[in-house]
Amino acid sequence: MTRYLHPTLLLLVAFWLRLPSFEWMHIDERAFIIYPLGFWSGDLDPHFFNYPTLQLYLTSILYALYWVVSSSESLMSFVSVHYFVDASDLLEIARDFNTIMAVGTVFCAMGIATRLYDQRAGLFAGWVLALMPLHVRFSHLAIVDIGATFWVACYLWALVAACQDKRRSGYILAGVFLGLAISTKYPAAAAGLALIPWQWSHIRRYTLPALCAALLVFAATSPYVFLSFPTAWEHISSMWSEHLGGAHGQPFGHHVTHNLW
Repeated sequence: MTRYLHPTLLLLVAFWLRLPSFEWMHIDERAFIIYPLGFWSGDLDPHFFNYPTLQLYLTSILYALYWVVSSSESLMSFVSVHYFVDASDLLEIARDFNTIMAVGTVFCAMGIATRLYDQRAGLFAGWVLALMPLHVRFSHLAIVDIGATFWVACYLWALVAACQDKRRSGYILAGVFLGLAISTKYPAAAAGLALIPWQWSHIRRYTLPALCAALLVFAATSPYVFLSFPTAWEHISSMWSEHLGGAHGQPFGHHVTHNLW
């Protein structure tokens, strides 16, 4: 009983800190109203590729469940009101979803450290992330960063377990989580570097199946990145240029020397 008391308390604190407030709306949160409702027209192509579509699809499903369970409005009326008048209740759903994923990330941090070391290390890692200001701040918002971090944490946990147990199925599971992470936010692909084996003989047995799983999951959950590739490439390359500072005349080094401090 006491073995689970400390982890439970940790997760409750993490949850409490990450409960969203609804006093203002971050500019990036508009995407979680416009595009999830736009899918209800039957067109699953977002025509917007600054983000992949997994988080947008999941949010759209949550909104649909909310409409079915709690609304007596027609579909057209529901969409019109929330699209043009007041979407605060939908934004609350999207933020609550992020809160759950954020607490799940804290749980994964505990799991990874416990796997690598022991339960004390797991609790330490859990508290560090639970109290990390930036993670707490982003957890209050309907943005893709928290979802991507959650899937990356799941991927790393699965990868650690696979490396320790030497199971191909474990590597494939890690690849599934990696695909979900990339399908939430493109830069999560960098986590795939962890799949590089120390022994090249492991590439065919472990690394390639994991990478294939990641690619298939990404294609299944963000299909229009491929089906509408010219538009997707235009949006992604434009965003890439802007984030590297090219659109504002700032070099990449600015982000290293300024934004990290």
